[in-house]
Amino acid sequence: MEIVLATNNQKKVDEIQKVLNNHKVLTLKDVGICVEIPEDQNTFKGNALQKALYVSNLTNYPVIADDSGLSITGLNNFPGVYSARWALPETDYDIINKLLLKKMSDHNLIDKFSRDASFICAIAFVDKIKGIKEVFEKTLKGYISNEQIGNNGFAYDKIFTLYDNNKTLAQLSFEEKNQISHRKLACDELNKYLENIK
Repeated sequence: MEIVLATNNQKKVDEIQKVLNNHKVLTLKDVGICVEIPEDQNTFKGNALQKALYVSNLTNYPVIADDSGLSITGLNNFPGVYSARWALPETDYDIINKLLLKKMSDHNLIDKFSRDASFICAIAFVDKIKGIKEVFEKTLKGYISNEQIGNNGFAYDKIFTLYDNNKTLAQLSFEEKNQISHRKLACDELNKYLENIK
């Protein structure tokens, strides 16, 4: 099956294509769509479904869209659905991570248990021809480190630390991260679903 992923982010395409290896994942550019996709819902599931439905109205392909982000328990789940835009116009994640670490320090979130956090990913699948709308959401638990560590990954990977090995996601290889990531887990659920509707 050819499926449009509602993004032009090649890293995201690569990650999802590895999981959905029985299907061809297309970008918006591949199908000639160049629009600003709205995402103004207050949940990851809501944003993912909104994006998938929006793109589905522009093409006859099945569409998948994801919304994901970082939720920090001690900051009342901030930044949550605003993970990609709370620090705008700043877009350099080395700086954004420093701002977030300062915010945690200002709230006296010092030890790792007070710095509990989750990466959450919701993936929506819409096939308007078949009348299908489904959303799959998965979580990766960890905590926020006191400094940026590691050279791999992107966004918040340098400060998101796993409880089981005390490594940040940025210290893992692409393959290691892709076995456990919130996006991989959500994609696995989507993949199982797609195999059952062939």
